[in-house]
Amino acid sequence: MTGSRTPRRRGAAGLADRLAGAGVSATGAATLGLAAWMYVMPASVTSPWGLNPPGLEQFRALWGVHAPALPAAVFRAGFWGLVAAAWAGYAVLVAAGLRGARFPRRAWMLALALAIALAAACPPLLSRDVYGYVGFGRLAANHHLNPMATPQSRLVALGDPVGPFLGGDVPSPYGPLWSGLSVALVRMTAGFGLVGQVVAFKLSMGLALLLAAWAARRAAAAIRPGAGALARPALGVWPAEPDVLARPPSAGRPAALTRQAGAAPLAGRAAPAPPDAGAGAGDRGALAFAAVAFNPLLLLEGPGTGHNDLAVLALVLAGFAAVAARRPRLAALAVGAGAAIKLVPILLLPGVVLAAGRGRRVRDAAGLALLGLLPMALALVPFWDGRATGAGLAAWWAEGHHGAAASPWPLALAAASYASVSWYVARAPDLPRLATGWALASAAAIAFAGGSWFPWYFAWPLAGLLVRWDRPHVAGTAFVMALVGLFTGFYAGP
Repeated sequence: MTGSRTPRRRGAAGLADRLAGAGVSATGAATLGLAAWMYVMPASVTSPWGLNPPGLEQFRALWGVHAPALPAAVFRAGFWGLVAAAWAGYAVLVAAGLRGARFPRRAWMLALALAIALAAACPPLLSRDVYGYVGFGRLAANHHLNPMATPQSRLVALGDPVGPFLGGDVPSPYGPLWSGLSVALVRMTAGFGLVGQVVAFKLSMGLALLLAAWAARRAAAAIRPGAGALARPALGVWPAEPDVLARPPSAGRPAALTRQAGAAPLAGRAAPAPPDAGAGAGDRGALAFAAVAFNPLLLLEGPGTGHNDLAVLALVLAGFAAVAARRPRLAALAVGAGAAIKLVPILLLPGVVLAAGRGRRVRDAAGLALLGLLPMALALVPFWDGRATGAGLAAWWAEGHHGAAASPWPLALAAASYASVSWYVARAPDLPRLATGWALASAAAIAFAGGSWFPWYFAWPLAGLLVRWDRPHVAGTAFVMALVGLFTGFYAGP
């Protein structure tokens, strides 16, 4: 994060630096410890989120692990202890960053090594989804069937080696872009066998995590402390000022004015605030990078388990970074690509059009909206099969709601939440409000429309929370992390 010639700081600043390094080390070590601990899980352990014992056995064979399974009570205690240690290290990391800490040099190399280690060695015990991704890719690549219209049971009937690892019997519930990427990755790794293909998907989510961290850094660096008072708590952890978007001045005009949450700050492309300008004023971009790259949830569910929510996270954050860089077309394409993997980012597209197309003509804004829909339209072409194309998504919805879809209340609450968030963003469409709006809208989608509160779904609102570091968003991050930490512990049983 910092140059090799940066002198070591002393006093309070040096203590913050050391705590940041300790937080990174503790989080990484505890997360790797969780991956190793999974190899000694007994068969009697169950989870409300579901587990994948066949995947565990495959990775035991891959790495020649013959350690005996532990008693269930011992395994649960160790699992919960390591989860607590990972989140405690993460809390230290974030707190130190909020106090202006400099993160370890070459932090990106540490993040890369951790992602690769988890992708290669962490057994896909926590979910069968990565085998589903491989299976959908193999339907097209090996058997010339449409994964968006063919149920997974065909793989069992065809004797495909992925069959025993599958946990569902529906066509792909994901967007067409994910189907295309799955087919491409399966074809590229055809010579590595099933386990090699699983590792390849996990490695791709490790890459997505690093891209997400890079994009978060770019977006957070564009949101700098602005004028206006927010009382600082006694611990002095949070910054003393709300954040506003640093806007470049328009040619021939004064710097743009940006309004934020009761303050009236003036934000131009001025030099960044000095490193020691007030408690908590540090490199917010570096903090955002570390907060994403070393997040225990994202590490376990991304390179550890292979969930494609990390790809969605990376594309949403890339959209934020493009808005910050004043590249509206790239922002619309990134968010549209995310929606073509999982549909939820479609909620963000109107806000991106408003924020990125601010001050443009209506025709230009409409063009941005169409550009955002382009990835979905193009990716859908090779998989289109009429109404059958959406059968997987419809089946996922029905299964997740357990017959409750007839009740209007969940959808009514989701719609009301989205309308409120849209109004909030439309009042002053800029990057800070866009990030907050996405965090709120995606959280409402999980709460009211998702049907299940799987831990990996909470990667969605993190994209909005981890690029803003004022007091309300730090509190929101703390709440989400406490909830996710509890849910992660449930993998070993409640």
